[in-house]
Amino acid sequence: MRRISVSIWIALLSLFVLSCVAFASISPPPIMNTDELGVGIWAKYQQKENGKTVDVWFGVVGEEKIDGKRYVWIETRLNLGGQNIIAKALMRIAVGENVSDIKKIVFKMGNQPAMEISSDMLNMMSQMGQNVTPFSPTEGGENAKIKVVGKEKIKVPAGTFVAKHIRIINKNTKKTVMDVWEANKVPVKIVKVKMKTGGEVVLLGYGNGAKSKITETPVPFSMQNLMNMNMNTK
Repeated sequence: MRRISVSIWIALLSLFVLSCVAFASISPPPIMNTDELGVGIWAKYQQKENGKTVDVWFGVVGEEKIDGKRYVWIETRLNLGGQNIIAKALMRIAVGENVSDIKKIVFKMGNQPAMEISSDMLNMMSQMGQNVTPFSPTEGGENAKIKVVGKEKIKVPAGTFVAKHIRIINKNTKKTVMDVWEANKVPVKIVKVKMKTGGEVVLLGYGNGAKSKITETPVPFSMQNLMNMNMNTK
């Protein structure tokens, strides 16, 4: 199963979503439980990697019950190449239950109509070998070992925090995959992420009151609709 990502935690965020249509996506490390995320919380991060900087906004903009389980709508917003992109996914991650599930994805590029990728489409894509879950077992789940390094004071643009330093290690190679600093006062806990590739993610700000910017009824995802969207952006 192939992992889809643009890097890491925010790499935590930008929802694997856009990879479904050959855009960008960010997938989370195996330390996130959506049951812990309250509706309305938001955080903004800056990712630096390979000389490029991208700011990503992340928020929980709704929730739904499916088969008695709580799923949340996680929305991310970023600008790539001058194009504003909004994507949200109805998802549930429960590490204790070994669950990583996405029911729907909705994305919007610039002024183009929002498009929805249904659960049936996601299942079909999964069967074709395209991983649309937040992390694959081989890279983010079963082979990941989490080591608590300790408490550290860390300064980022959002302020100074006493944060828990967590190191994620690949069980097979014994090498560090990433270092994560988290603080409970931050809605999604993440304050900073340092990747083995040299990339870095830092917290710019956080708060409450997040609402979705996708307010229209989305059209179904199809290659024809996608082609029409691409033609209209030229």
